[in-house]
Amino acid sequence: MERSLDRMKTDVIDLLQIHYVNTVQEFKAAMEEDGAYQAALEMKRKGHVRFIGLTGHRPELLAKWIGKGQFDQVLFHLNLAQPFALDELIPEATRQQMGKTAMKPLSGGFIQPVSQAIRYPYSQDVHVTISGMISVDEVKENIAAMREDVGDDERRELEALAVELGAHNCRRCNYCSCPIGVTIPDIMISSQVRRTFGLLPKGDGFYQKQKDKILSCADYEPCREKPLCQQQCPYHLPMRQVVMEAAGYFG
Repeated sequence: MERSLDRMKTDVIDLLQIHYVNTVQEFKAAMEEDGAYQAALEMKRKGHVRFIGLTGHRPELLAKWIGKGQFDQVLFHLNLAQPFALDELIPEATRQQMGKTAMKPLSGGFIQPVSQAIRYPYSQDVHVTISGMISVDEVKENIAAMREDVGDDERRELEALAVELGAHNCRRCNYCSCPIGVTIPDIMISSQVRRTFGLLPKGDGFYQKQKDKILSCADYEPCREKPLCQQQCPYHLPMRQVVMEAAGYFG
């Protein structure tokens, strides 16, 4: 942290996040006496850090971890295909009067139309939405989507769509791993979007890059009876089935 202050030529960091904490073991390690949180807290006491945040991909675990009031801010997924933070995390963060930052409103470029994708987190109880943008046109498109407030009718429509697109139930916690290299969370999360809307060019590009691996899934002998990825999933999702269904995209 001190080296970062030197590199940035500043005396204070507004927000320092304990980043990408997805397992109980990782959280315990961060919170130990010699862990990252105590270091951040020391820097906060010295006046070099204003706020301490926590980030991760497991909204139900994040909701528990922020419950003791040790954090000022939390960063989480919130998009039409991943609405899971609404269940426990956002209400708990609101009770704790924490800053709430939603990331990946387009889920890495899979969700369309962009206007609806941006307006969904904009319609919810969050303070900041982080959207990856790579051109001036994308910046303008994102800003245009937030020029008008979301009314009750539109909010209900967006929330109903999120229920449909979130039916895959994947949190992108990345516990799973594929021995042949299929990027399983991207396949899982995009599966409902693909069926409902089709894919944006970026999403299609991802599928084309993954084509050989996706088509190989059905023939990978060690996973025929007990898919290795499913044994690691805390949500017991039918990953192999979804990946095999994705092979139909190549027609």
